[in-house]
Amino acid sequence: MIIRDTGKVYKFDENDCIIAHHNKLETDPKWEEAIKDLLNRYDKTNIHSIYIRGSVATDWPVDGVSDLDILLVFNIKTHIEDIFPSYTKFMAEHFKYHQYMVKTYPFIKGVDFSRPIDAQRIGVVHRFLIKHLSVCIYGKNLQSKIPKFKKDEILNLDIRYKDLERGLDDIENGVDKMRSFCRGLIRVGFSLVNQTINTDIWTRDLFQCQKYFSEAYPERRKEIERIFEIACLDNSTEKERELVIGFSYWLKDELLKNNLELNPKHEYNE
Repeated sequence: MIIRDTGKVYKFDENDCIIAHHNKLETDPKWEEAIKDLLNRYDKTNIHSIYIRGSVATDWPVDGVSDLDILLVFNIKTHIEDIFPSYTKFMAEHFKYHQYMVKTYPFIKGVDFSRPIDAQRIGVVHRFLIKHLSVCIYGKNLQSKIPKFKKDEILNLDIRYKDLERGLDDIENGVDKMRSFCRGLIRVGFSLVNQTINTDIWTRDLFQCQKYFSEAYPERRKEIERIFEIACLDNSTEKERELVIGFSYWLKDELLKNNLELNPKHEYNE
């Protein structure tokens, strides 16, 4: 796999607020065409607004690697629990869109729908995603109504090893969740570097996360690059599963050594 330098790295302004805002979709035209097709097909009943997040919103996506990440905000009068009593039900209802899109547009790795959001009760993680890392493609854009996020607020949102422990149990027990687990693992690695070196930047981009990690821990470069490939291509062997598990325990020790295992569990592993 050829690893190309891609993805966004964000800085902070004089008020320590992140400089990140995406007010319109600027991406590969064929991806724009696919998004328009999905939007035309999607049942927008009870929908307040729809957002594209991830690499498609913030940078040029990579064919065959990038997902189409969708964030749905429902109207405040909608009882989401009545429509989708569980996330499993929600995903079952939306799997048809995933099937259609990957078949019609094979350059899309998959379609990922975040948990449905009530416009009146948007949690801090989704407020951050909407404000700084998404583009509104339908409905009333909420970005201007959400305050900017400061550096300390963002660092408190950063994924921690605790968020991955259940995933590690699955990996150790042979459950096939390697791609999503490796994505989280790379971001935890960047969080370690960002808070121990105290860099004045922030990113969630997988390439940039592994790049900064490799610079700080050159002795671990080959491991993090292979984990990056698994996160992108979802291909791994039993030997590589052992590599991922070993790296995970090493990373946990580093976090504990630097007293960075303090945050409570949250839902940011998306």
